[in-house]
Amino acid sequence: MEELCKYEKFVGVRHILDMEDSYDWVVRKDVVEGLRLVAARGKSFDFLARPHHLHHVATLAKAVPELRIVIDHIAKPHLSKSLAVSPDWKKNMVDAASCSNVYCKISGLVTEVDPEHHATSWTPETFVDHVAVVLGAFGTDRCMIGSDWPVLRLTWYKLSRG
Repeated sequence: MEELCKYEKFVGVRHILDMEDSYDWVVRKDVVEGLRLVAARGKSFDFLARPHHLHHVATLAKAVPELRIVIDHIAKPHLSKSLAVSPDWKKNMVDAASCSNVYCKISGLVTEVDPEHHATSWTPETFVDHVAVVLGAFGTDRCMIGSDWPVLRLTWYKLSRG
């Protein structure tokens, strides 16, 4: 970490929580202690998670209030199963937003519509309800937009070839 902090463009860390065996990995004592070190160096933590991890955001934000946390891809709601907003996802997103050190990145939604084949069509209206929840919970001051490039190219490739 010390070596990385020498670089001006190093602004934070990201961990793919789906790579862990336990949904509770991010709130383990050793992980929380590591994130305290990230916060002490003024770096952020990108919380790359799925809906089943989302309830841990508020817990982590309260445990390490000096840590800036960014929820990546609005926690990847299961758009391939239903376009309706899940009540649990919404509650956990609102709980996370109640912590002033948590931000949300609106990105990665297109690839969640059909993550296996990237062939299902979508329109901007496909995402309106989920984005409305995020903007309503966090406000525009704590939201950011991400392009999800180059992963987004998967959908372009499939859609352009019919």
